[in-house]
Amino acid sequence: VANLVDNTSLPILEEPEFSPWTLKDVSAATGTQVTSYISSRMEAYTEETMSGSELHALWASDFEFFSEVEYKKSTIQTRALRDFFRSRNVLVLKKGLSIATELVKAQRAQWEPMPIEYQHEFLDKFRPIFPISKATKFRGRVGVFVGITILLIRQQAYQL
Repeated sequence: VANLVDNTSLPILEEPEFSPWTLKDVSAATGTQVTSYISSRMEAYTEETMSGSELHALWASDFEFFSEVEYKKSTIQTRALRDFFRSRNVLVLKKGLSIATELVKAQRAQWEPMPIEYQHEFLDKFRPIFPISKATKFRGRVGVFVGITILLIRQQAYQL
């Protein structure tokens, strides 16, 4: 029986190599494009499991021409980017200023590790939370009450 499908003749499609935005790309970008760019870079950083100075250096290169204006075009994704960096040991301060301002400052500054006093923020934020409904809480309390009652009855039975 002849092989009906010959995979050797099919071209192998490779993803185009990433190239950071130029000044022209950055200044012409819409909010949707900025959001997409930030999301794609966060995915790449996550896949490479980058953190610390290595992540900071790559971020500074990938976002070289970004200013506060571009970061402000995508506020939700900009906040996610800040929180992502903080969770990966890249210090982006939270001082009541705009997130875009702090991102630009941190990007242009030399890398600093996250101080210990800030680490609880992202540990609490990114830990899994399993909500418990009121019904479950109530059943749990009833179960404890029933369990204690059974123990008391058994103790009385042994005393007789």
